[in-house]
Amino acid sequence: MVPALAHRRGGLLLRAAPMARLPGGRAAAADGNSAAKGIRPRRTRRHLSFAPCATTWKATRLLAPMALLSAGMAVAQVPEPSAQAPAAVQSVESSAGGPPSVAAQLELKRAMTDRAATDQRSQWTLRTNVLLDSPVSLVRLDIPFVDKNNSFSSDPANVGLGDLKTRVGFAPIPVPAVPLSFFFDFIFPTGGSLGNGKYQLCPGLSSAIRLASWRTPVFRFLPLVEQYVSIAGDPNRSDIDYTSFELKVEALWPKALALSMNAKPVIDWVHGAQSAAVLDSQVDWIASTHWRVWVKYGFRLWGARLPTTYDGQLEIGVRWSS
Repeated sequence: MVPALAHRRGGLLLRAAPMARLPGGRAAAADGNSAAKGIRPRRTRRHLSFAPCATTWKATRLLAPMALLSAGMAVAQVPEPSAQAPAAVQSVESSAGGPPSVAAQLELKRAMTDRAATDQRSQWTLRTNVLLDSPVSLVRLDIPFVDKNNSFSSDPANVGLGDLKTRVGFAPIPVPAVPLSFFFDFIFPTGGSLGNGKYQLCPGLSSAIRLASWRTPVFRFLPLVEQYVSIAGDPNRSDIDYTSFELKVEALWPKALALSMNAKPVIDWVHGAQSAAVLDSQVDWIASTHWRVWVKYGFRLWGARLPTTYDGQLEIGVRWSS
């Protein structure tokens, strides 16, 4: 490259364009004049490559529901009351004659589990739901009391505190025929040896799709997908990174009975994308607008002992709604 030349004319400093050295000792301007004379300057080729790593793939699985959540919140800022108010809120609203600001649910259930993952032990669970008629429609707290001698027939009185779990849910997006609800679960390692020992951030997406047009029974498809990722905690405990699904079909007789089947596959990314699944069958007796009692039994369909799975599980629960 021939260096640029500069000289002054009329008080102005003028610079000539740099010259590119061509074969044979000739020089040509690098400002495009060489192309006009039929001389093609040399070009340097640069090759760019992108190789996605495991961290990029893990972040993508975690952040994808967050991106959808941001879009959903933009729509949920102006909710349609009939479409977006939770069912419990709507029932209170119709009986009280005005739009309430809050409704509550209190739930107690006992799960007896055989040969299960760490998160599916035999335990008591006390659940509190706060239902809001607002863009943030659900606040939940689960307090588990896990059996210390974990087995299907272990002593229900010999328990210790497990990992606390909270959920923040958002009002459904009024998509025609397919309402979408986004939520975040946060899990805290309060259980010590009775828990996973990790802080977990778990974004999820659920829906409720009516399958038949007749009034009774109401047939619904209730799909759910949730990504569990550990973000901190005991470095000596295994990392958590798996995706769980629920493919629930329900037949509902309002104020009477509900029958459901729920296939729950899971993909564990820590163990090379291994999969497993269980199938739950549940019967709910709707005693009144305030009380519901249920019995559920589930068993393994396939796969090893991955998170959310078990060989067998019997659950009995009761729920009170305001």
